Amino acid sequence: YSYFFLQKQNIKTKEIDEVIKYQNKIIEHAEESLRLARVRYENGLITSTEVMDIEAELTSAKMDYLELVYEYNMASMSLKKAIGFEEPTRTGDDI
Repeated sequence: YSYFFLQKQNIKTKEIDEVIKYQNKIIEHAEESLRLARVRYENGLITSTEVMDIEAELTSAKMDYLELVYEYNMASMSLKKAIGFEEPTRTGDDI
């Protein structure tokens, strides 16, 4: 493998890792939005449809996270193969 390939894979892995951190924040915000929506629903301020929409947004954020974990693992495995070094991979269990 060329130095350029190794550098590109290393940068890609680091970039995806940063996006994963950002996506975790999005999930945290979506979870809080759902918590608040449930309180509003219990108080008759919003409909069950609105709560379901927010639940769908949370599910979408979690799916985006898992796609990023997959991309991270693929880039990481490619890099590991190229340099013959074990690098930790993400499992997606931290959501």
